[in-house]
Amino acid sequence: MGNSRPPAALIDLVESFARRRDGRVEIVLVGPEAAIGSNPFVMLRQGERRVKAPARLVEDEQGRRVVATLPAVRNLWGTWALRLKSDSEPSVRIQARLLVQGPRRPVVLLWGARGGESRLPVPSPRRTREGRSARTARKVTHRALSLLPERHAEQARGQIRRLLS
Repeated sequence: MGNSRPPAALIDLVESFARRRDGRVEIVLVGPEAAIGSNPFVMLRQGERRVKAPARLVEDEQGRRVVATLPAVRNLWGTWALRLKSDSEPSVRIQARLLVQGPRRPVVLLWGARGGESRLPVPSPRRTREGRSARTARKVTHRALSLLPERHAEQARGQIRRLLS
């Protein structure tokens, strides 16, 4: 049986989420264990590209969380690594990634700082056209011979075998 627990992280990965709100992308990081300094923000990184999302620390009856809001950014496709930064504290890598699949599709907060390797499915052996044709011919022949008396059907099967060998 597999393990469905989230990996160790500085945030609550189960409760944290990302969503679209009023044309913007909002990232909610629940229960951050890291110290949050003044002027916090979340830095999104995809290769050499970087996007800064201003954030605020919210502490209320629901708990402690960082809410970062990305303005409507064009070309924000793909998977983005997340880092929590502020003016007074060192940056902290968040053990989650943001997946954006276009301007109209939902955004997703993925577990883990890096994705695992993709595994392609093992291709099933393709049936050849000859194999399919032979199966069809056998089915048709069997159906046609089932209409004949058994003795005549056996004679026909013998003649077919001789022709094919």
